[in-house]
Amino acid sequence: MSAALGVLLLGFASCGGPGRAPPDWVPPTVTFNPDETLVCSDPAQPGCAEPTPFDTLVEKAFNPPQGKRGHYVDLLDIGDEALLLRIHLIRSARKSIYIQQFIWKQDASGKLIFDELVKAGRRGVEVKLVGDQLFTVGDARAMAAAVVAHSNVKIKLYNPTYDKLETSNPEIFVGALTRFSGINQRMHNKLLVVDETIGILGGRNHEDSYYDRDLDYNFNDRDILVVGPEVQDMVLSFFEYWNYAYSVPAQYLDDVGAMLNAPDRLDFALTDPLPPSVRDIDRRASDPELIRKLFVEPAFRVEGRVEFFADAPGKTYEGPKRESTRPIRGTYWALTTVLEEAKTQLILQTPYLLLSERAVNALRDRRKQYPDLELIASTNSIASTDHVFVYAVMAKERKRLLQRVGFRIFALKPVPGDVRHFNPRYDQLTEESGGAHAASPDRMPVATKGPVTGLHGKSAVVDERIAFVGSHNFDPRSSLFNTELGLLIWDEQVARALKAEILRHTAPQNSWVVAKQQQVPVISIFADIVETISRALPVGDVWPFRYSAYFELRDGAEPVPPGHPEFFERYENVGQFPEVDDSATAIQARLIGAMGGWARPLM
Repeated sequence: MSAALGVLLLGFASCGGPGRAPPDWVPPTVTFNPDETLVCSDPAQPGCAEPTPFDTLVEKAFNPPQGKRGHYVDLLDIGDEALLLRIHLIRSARKSIYIQQFIWKQDASGKLIFDELVKAGRRGVEVKLVGDQLFTVGDARAMAAAVVAHSNVKIKLYNPTYDKLETSNPEIFVGALTRFSGINQRMHNKLLVVDETIGILGGRNHEDSYYDRDLDYNFNDRDILVVGPEVQDMVLSFFEYWNYAYSVPAQYLDDVGAMLNAPDRLDFALTDPLPPSVRDIDRRASDPELIRKLFVEPAFRVEGRVEFFADAPGKTYEGPKRESTRPIRGTYWALTTVLEEAKTQLILQTPYLLLSERAVNALRDRRKQYPDLELIASTNSIASTDHVFVYAVMAKERKRLLQRVGFRIFALKPVPGDVRHFNPRYDQLTEESGGAHAASPDRMPVATKGPVTGLHGKSAVVDERIAFVGSHNFDPRSSLFNTELGLLIWDEQVARALKAEILRHTAPQNSWVVAKQQQVPVISIFADIVETISRALPVGDVWPFRYSAYFELRDGAEPVPPGHPEFFERYENVGQFPEVDDSATAIQARLIGAMGGWARPLM
C-alpha cells in the first residue's frame, strides 16, 4: 500500500483503541501439527546455544562484584551491524526470545531472522512473536508455514482487521469508514528481548532496506542495545501485548486457518537455500571475537539512570490529565521529560519533522523561559524521504518551525557525502544495482546514481546529558494513534556519542540547510502574509512563493547559521526540489501539499 493511499484511508479513523468489543468468539477448529522435533533437549548445554561474549556484560550488569546492578548500552547506527547482532543474539539464546515488530517482509533479511527463530525453537528456546497484522508477512500461506514450523515458535497478530491476515486496499477503505480506530491504531513497537537480560529497541523493521541490503533505497536508522535490569520492564511490556485481547494467535485468522486445513498447500520454503545477500551475516554471526569487537567492547557502562517506556496496548489519548496504574510509563511522559529537561540545547532526529500542536506550543513556551535554547532538527529532504505524501504535508509546517519556534533544520541529501560511513555496503550495492533506481509511487526520482539513503532514526539529545532512542517519530500519529516505545538514558558519554552521530548527518556534505529565503523589501512582507493565510487552509494552499528553501554551502565557504550576515553569500539557494529528477513528480508533491492540509493531524 503506498504512503499516500495509506494516509488517505487511515485518515477516516479516529484516535483511540480498537473499535470492537473484546473478542469472545470460539477459536476456529484448525487441524495442524506443528513440528515437535527437538535438536537439543537441554538448550543450556554446550553446542546447543552458540557461545557469546555478551555473557560478560550480563554478569557485570546483573551480578557485579560491588553488588550494585547497572546497565550497558550500545548505539546501533549501521544496518548491516544491526542485523548481524540480531542473528548472533538469537543463536546465543538459551531460554527465551520475545519479539514485537511493526513491519516484517518476506525478503532475505526477514526470512533469515525468522529462520533463525525457528532454529532456536527447535533447540528448545521459547520463541514468542507479536506482529502488527497489517504489515507482518501479508501472505496467509507463508504465515501458515511459520505457524507449523515448530511448537516452540508462537505468533500473534495485533489488532487484525476482518479476522484475517491478508487485507486489501478496498477492505481497508471500508474498514476506515466503519471501524474507525479499529483500523487506525497500529502497533509501531520494535523490540527484541533475549533470555530476559538483553534487549534491542528502536526504529528498525525486518526488511532489507533497514539492514543495508536493498539495491535501490536504504534507511539510515538507529536501534539501541541494552543489557541490564531495565530489560525486565521490556519483558513486562511485551507480555502486556502478548496477553492483550486483540493480539490474536495467527492460526485463528480465517485465511491462515484455511491454509492450515489444507496442508497440501503449505509449499512455502523459509530460507532454503540461504539468500546470497545474507550469507556473510550467516558466517560472521558465529564469530565471537568479531561480536566482542563490534558490540561488547564499545558498549557504554551507564553511570546514570536508564528508563524504558512503552505505551499500553489499545492506547487511547495520553496526556497530563490521564492517570495510569501501569508500572511502565508511556511515551507522553518520556517526551514531556525530554522537553522539560532542555535548557541549553535540544537536538532531534526524525524522518518526518511534523510536530503536534501541543509540542509546538510547548517548545515556544520553553524558548520564552530559556531564550538561548538551541533547537536543531535532522530530517529527510524531498529527495531522501520514503513518503512523498507525508513530506508534502510536512513542508507546510516549515515556516512556523523556523520562524515561530526557532528550529535550525537540516535535510538529508539522497546520497550524502558520508554515505559510506552510514552504509559501509554502499559501493557493493551500487555495483550490484548498476546505479539505477526502481520506480516507486512513494518516493521522488532522484538524479544521483546509486542507492538512495533516507533517515528513519528517532532520537533526541538534551543538553549533552540525556539521550533518547525509540520508535516515536515526534509526530501526531505517534502521539495519538500508534503504540510506541523507547529508552531514556541520563548519561553524558552516551548523550555525547548520540549527539555526534546526529550532527554528522547535519554536516554540509550530508544535508542541505533549510532556511528562510532572502528577503525583498515590501514584496517579501506581502508574500509572507499571504503564505501564512494560505498555509492555514486545510485545502487550497496554492500560493507558490514559500518562506523557506534548501541551501547548499558554496565550495570553500565556512558554515554559518541562518541569520548570520554572510549566510546568503556563503550558501546557494537550490530551491524546493534539489536533485529531484522529474518535474512532473515535483508538481504532484506541490498539489499534495496544496490539497492535503486536512491530513496534518493524521501524519
